[in-house]
Amino acid sequence: MPLYEKHHDPKMHKMHLCQIVVDGTTLNEYSKLVSGGNFVCKQCGRVANADERLCEPVGLRRLR
Repeated sequence: MPLYEKHHDPKMHKMHLCQIVVDGTTLNEYSKLVSGGNFVCKQCGRVANADERLCEPVGLRRLR
């Protein structure tokens, strides 16, 4: 199953980067969400500056 088909709470999932990309966004808006990223998603590998923007976030500092 592709990662984007995994079922999530629709209210929360609309805030996740994977859904924001599917729904469409500008590069400027996307860059605000990822700039200085501190978290990586264990599912898709996207990096974000806030954990609520990812489905399964892990702190990058924790991985060092």
